[in-house]
Amino acid sequence: MSGSTAGRYLVSNMGSRKTLIKAGTPPEDARAIAAIVLRMTIRPGGQPMPSIGDTARQTGLSVDTLRYYEKIGLLPNVARDSGGRRRYRASDLARLRFIQRARRCDFSLDEIRQLLEFRGCRDAARPAVAELTEHKLADIQHRLVDLEQLQSELQQLLHLCQGSDQGCPILEGLDQPD
Repeated sequence: MSGSTAGRYLVSNMGSRKTLIKAGTPPEDARAIAAIVLRMTIRPGGQPMPSIGDTARQTGLSVDTLRYYEKIGLLPNVARDSGGRRRYRASDLARLRFIQRARRCDFSLDEIRQLLEFRGCRDAARPAVAELTEHKLADIQHRLVDLEQLQSELQQLLHLCQGSDQGCPILEGLDQPD
């Protein structure tokens, strides 16, 4: 090659992976860069780190949800391979499982963010986590009361419908002002 190599890139083959390396990079540096990129996509034990699609299948979350969690900071910056594709570490998968369990407990994303911050100092965080959980439980208890009232109203409307020969008491009941 003659002339400037600025802006030119070479492909370094490392196993079955290809890594773009800037032309003019000393060979020993190029090998080191390619090895780092390879380590970033291979878990200990030689298994490849899961892609976003693999992670979506493993967790049952959508690809869009995974990207969103990363965007809003619930998931720290996910490792990328040489092609810029996301590769999820075991710690990312554990964090996603934590988020899913917290969502099933009806914690909001902001509350989950707080819980994730508390994970690092579990003993010191215990009172704050307990308070957050007490508030969540009180909220759920209030919603249960509302749902029981709704159940009663719907049962009454259904009973009126079953005993009526004319019109529709359910639609009439829904038309009533609060």
